[in-house]
Amino acid sequence: MKIINGLIIALSITQMLSAYDFTLDVGNQQSILSGDTIDLNGKVLSGDKSKIDHYEWEENGKILKNTAGDEIIYEDDANAENGYAPEGQGKHILKFVVIEESGQRHVKRLVVEVDKKENIRINKVKDMTFDIRAEFPVKREQRPEGNYRLSEGHYLDVKVGDIVPLSGIIDASKKSLVDFYTWESHGKILKNQLNDEIQYWDEENRENDYVPQAVGREFLYFVVTDVNGKRHSKTLLLKVKSKDTNQDDHGNTMATATEIELNKKINALFETDDDNDFFKFTLDKKQDVTIVFNQRGTRKVSTVLTEEGEVIKMNYRSVPGSPYFRSKPTTLEAGTYYVNLKFSFGKYSLEVQTQN
Repeated sequence: MKIINGLIIALSITQMLSAYDFTLDVGNQQSILSGDTIDLNGKVLSGDKSKIDHYEWEENGKILKNTAGDEIIYEDDANAENGYAPEGQGKHILKFVVIEESGQRHVKRLVVEVDKKENIRINKVKDMTFDIRAEFPVKREQRPEGNYRLSEGHYLDVKVGDIVPLSGIIDASKKSLVDFYTWESHGKILKNQLNDEIQYWDEENRENDYVPQAVGREFLYFVVTDVNGKRHSKTLLLKVKSKDTNQDDHGNTMATATEIELNKKINALFETDDDNDFFKFTLDKKQDVTIVFNQRGTRKVSTVLTEEGEVIKMNYRSVPGSPYFRSKPTTLEAGTYYVNLKFSFGKYSLEVQTQN
């Protein structure tokens, strides 16, 4: 009787050792939306795999089926990846089961929370906390009239042909709220160097290069579209300069001024922040002159000079509640005049309007 008891005790010890000789892993608890698919990838971190007969995934005592409709039962680790779409809202307790040849079962649970899209409430400030790249610091640009703009955006100085790495990032805990990501400008999706639209559904594919083609300002928008279809964006302002930093389309002095026709608008560009352009025009008789300088709105010209260098005061009227002005006619005698323009980097237009 003692021997039999000894055998029973030894068998019990063997079974207990068998029950604890496998370490399993199923990953962290997941939160998904109804209709989404998760990857079930159970792993055996330690233990004698030669004892294993097969693996399976279960819920409520039933073997799960993958997205192809096949039961998730497999005999080797190579087939561990299985897509599964939980049905029904609420908490799902899935079980990764390792079954030995002896019939002994080893179980590891995975909790999956499933919610419906219409139940998702997204706080734009708290949940959509995403950013561009750390190497694109936030800068505040001061305009000549003293006010600031783009205080919440990212700002980058580049040249035509430079490669700009676009890489949007969102808070890792909020990725389940995201449907897809895009990079856009003027309402259109940007294209990378491969001429593919920069649109992706996971951050593993976020690395995209963009090459500016023309001098000027480009506002690029990193747009996150959430599961409710709402768009959240951050701005990257590119100040694109010429490859040739010495290039200047209009002279900086009266001696190198560009002569322009009356009553004809010209388009030009400040190549740098400290660039100032000179233009000259000639009146063959006394006339009323209106000088219209526009850069993102009508501005005052910096200076108007006679041929002898005398400063002429031009007439302007401020637009209430804005930094802009309306040009008013100023009477000038016949002669040659010079216009000095200096504002901020980027495109602008100029027109010298006359009337008798």
